[in-house]
Amino acid sequence: MKHFTFFLFFFFAATFYCMAQDFEDVVYLNNGGIVRGMIIELIPFEYLDIRTSTGRLRSIDMEDIERIVKERVRGEARTQNNDRPIQNDSRSLQDNNQVIRDNSRNYRDNTGSIQNDYRYSQNNNNREIQNSRRYAQDYDFYDDGYYGRQSNSIHFGVRAGLNLANWINYSNLKTATFKPGFQIGAVAEIETGEKISIQPGILFSQMGAQNKDEDLRITLNYLQIPVNLVAYLGDLFVHTGPYLGFGLRGKVTVKSDGTTLLSDAGSFRDAGFKSFDVGIGAGIGSRFGPVQVAMNSQIGVARIIEDNDLISNFGLALTVSYFFGK
Repeated sequence: MKHFTFFLFFFFAATFYCMAQDFEDVVYLNNGGIVRGMIIELIPFEYLDIRTSTGRLRSIDMEDIERIVKERVRGEARTQNNDRPIQNDSRSLQDNNQVIRDNSRNYRDNTGSIQNDYRYSQNNNNREIQNSRRYAQDYDFYDDGYYGRQSNSIHFGVRAGLNLANWINYSNLKTATFKPGFQIGAVAEIETGEKISIQPGILFSQMGAQNKDEDLRITLNYLQIPVNLVAYLGDLFVHTGPYLGFGLRGKVTVKSDGTTLLSDAGSFRDAGFKSFDVGIGAGIGSRFGPVQVAMNSQIGVARIIEDNDLISNFGLALTVSYFFGK
C-alpha cells in the first residue's frame, strides 16, 4: 500500500511539473505587442515584472496591458529551452544555427515593444513621479510618450456679471459717467491643449451711457457673441478675442430735477441707433475648479449712432462663470 501511495504521489508530481513546463504567461499590450515568459512580480493597478523566454527581465505598467493569459509554450520556445544544455556542451554547427533562428523569431515577436522598452528604461528611476502625473486629472497617454491634458474636450457653462458701460468720443465725455448694467448667458470652453482653450459664448448684455449734468440715461440691450482665446498660467488666465453685438431694444430716459421728462423704449432704428456692433475684448481672471472669476473690458470699433461717425461702445465687466463637468 505504501508503495502504491508513493507511486501515485510521484505520478501526479511529474504530471504537474510537465504541465507547468508546457505553459507560459503571455502579456498582450495595448499597442499590439506580445510579451511571453514567467511573471515574477505583479502589483495591481501599477506594474508587473516578467522574465521573458530569452531570460530578459521586463517591467510593464498595468495601464499599457490589454490582458494576461496562460498559453501553451510554442514549439520553438520548447526547442530553444531543450537545446540550451546541448549548446553548453558544444553541440554541432547545425543545432547552433537552429537556436540562432529560434532567437531571431523571438526577437521579431518582441520588436513591437521596442518603443515601450526604451521609454521605461529612461524613466525607471522616476516611477513614482511618472505615476502621479499619469493619474492626474485630464491626462492621457500617447504613443510618443508625451503626457498632456486631454485635448479637444468641451465643457458648457453659464455666466453672469456686472457691466459698467460708456461711450468713446462722446462730445460731453467729461461729464459722462459709467452706466451700470448686467450680462447673463451661456458659454463653452473648448480645450485645444494643456494650457490653451477657446471660449465662445452667447450673452444678453446691457451697454449705453449716462450724463448726470443733463440727467440723460441711455440703455442699449445687445445679444453679444464673444469668442475668446484663453491662456492658463496655473490657476490664473488671460483672454482676448472679438465679439459681435446685435441690438435688441433700447431706452432713452431724460430727467429734470428728479422728474422724468422723457422715457421712450423701442427698437434701435426708432431711436436712431445702429443695431450692429463689433469690437474686441480682453481680460484677466482666476479659476477655482469649475468656477472662473474674471475682469473684462470691451471696446467697440463700429459706430453706433446713424448720424455720428465717432461714437462707439466701451465697457468694463466683472463676471463669474461655472462650467459643468470640470
